[in-house]
Amino acid sequence: MSGQVLVLWDIDRTLLYVGDIDRQAYRDTYHELTGRSAGTLPKRGTGTTMPLAILRMLVENGIAEDEAASLLPTPVELLPQAQRRRIDDIRRDGVLLPGQSPRWERCMTSRGSCPRSSPGTSSPTHC
Repeated sequence: MSGQVLVLWDIDRTLLYVGDIDRQAYRDTYHELTGRSAGTLPKRGTGTTMPLAILRMLVENGIAEDEAASLLPTPVELLPQAQRRRIDDIRRDGVLLPGQSPRWERCMTSRGSCPRSSPGTSSPTHC
């Protein structure tokens, strides 16, 4: 499949359960951006896009809304990087939810694939 990219977002969390791995990626991103620990993380299962989830996380952790909006491009770039750093955890600990196609399982274990748990970026993630 050279030259082809499949992008599949699990917006409603019905494909893959990753436990706290996605939460840790948000924690890592917030810490990398601010040097502090996040007290509040995005709510789970809302279907909110990643940029909106990050914006809310910044504001809910005390960053003024106008400043959070101006900072937003940076964490939008940082979060996929944080997820890529945890790709081995996702492959090891991620659990396909019932009813998923065997093709998705092959995708999960394929070299170069990168399962994602957070939607909303405009470009695919490559691992």
